[in-house]
Amino acid sequence: MSDALHQSSDSHRGAMRVGFYPGVGNNPYTLRMQSCLPENHQAVLFPRIKLLALHRLIRVLPKVDVVLVSWLENCLVDRRTGKARMFGQLTFLVKLYVLRLFSRRVIMVRHNQFPHSTRPDDQHKIKQLIDHLEQSFDAVITHSGHQTDHRYYVPHPLYYADFPRDNRSHPDPLIEGSYCVAFGRISRYKNLLALVDAWGVSNQLVIAGKADDPSYLALLERAAKGKNVTIAARYWSDDDAYALVAGANALVLAHEGSDVVVSGSYFYAISCGTPVLALTTPFLNWLQEQQGPAITTTDTVQKLVEGAGKTTPLTVDDRESIHRQGVEWFGEGAVRSRLRVLFAGLC
Repeated sequence: MSDALHQSSDSHRGAMRVGFYPGVGNNPYTLRMQSCLPENHQAVLFPRIKLLALHRLIRVLPKVDVVLVSWLENCLVDRRTGKARMFGQLTFLVKLYVLRLFSRRVIMVRHNQFPHSTRPDDQHKIKQLIDHLEQSFDAVITHSGHQTDHRYYVPHPLYYADFPRDNRSHPDPLIEGSYCVAFGRISRYKNLLALVDAWGVSNQLVIAGKADDPSYLALLERAAKGKNVTIAARYWSDDDAYALVAGANALVLAHEGSDVVVSGSYFYAISCGTPVLALTTPFLNWLQEQQGPAITTTDTVQKLVEGAGKTTPLTVDDRESIHRQGVEWFGEGAVRSRLRVLFAGLC
């Protein structure tokens, strides 16, 4: 190992090179984590594994001190069928081996218990396999304080570090009056059909986001007929998404949470200054017990709908207060301080 790498690894006196895998695309989570690195630390975006292996052969990409790895476990499951892949574990370990060629330490970020697409028959097996594969990493990050038995807690970053006070024009003429929103990718695991079936309150329900499955979208649209429900299945720009969520009385999460560790939609809502109504999950329970910002949980979809019916529009000051609480819990400073301690312990 070169002297230059040893020098760059000193987490107390000098800067570190921190890799992110996958580093392709414009994933908002990855972008926000980069902005939360400790001072003087350099982010290095890792390409796809095949291209990364080629870089190794031609020695284009130098080693980093540590790499944060997200969603590597998705290779364990066939996305189309939901079945466990025959050679999924081998693929996982080969990818991990390639990542180790480029980094002194490799950290897994555990986002989910198992990939969202996993079929029910394989969920327990895949979860146990991922639990076992965690041992192959130098450390495992969790974004939930309820999972810190052998994992290291780092707050999930907010999507908007600063609170925009401007009132942007509304992005969809079909959405008017008082409404609650379910925002994000429209997928079966989010339990949206049960939410639509139970919706019978005066506040409008807006389901917005890109749809993974045309057949599931058709089910939702049929269930929504005659109800105070609008389904806006399309791509939403950053500005339109912000205006939609910031204009809602609340963001509603009907997902029961057997597969997720935390919900990215919660952090997006808090970033916009919007409160969250949700079905109980271990993470949200922990958050509510710790008096975390703007979260109310309940144990049934019917109670969730009743709570949504009692919500009213928020003022800008109300939303700014929610965002301010979110910064205390999940702002760049909170994330940065936890990463600094973790990196110092590893390097």
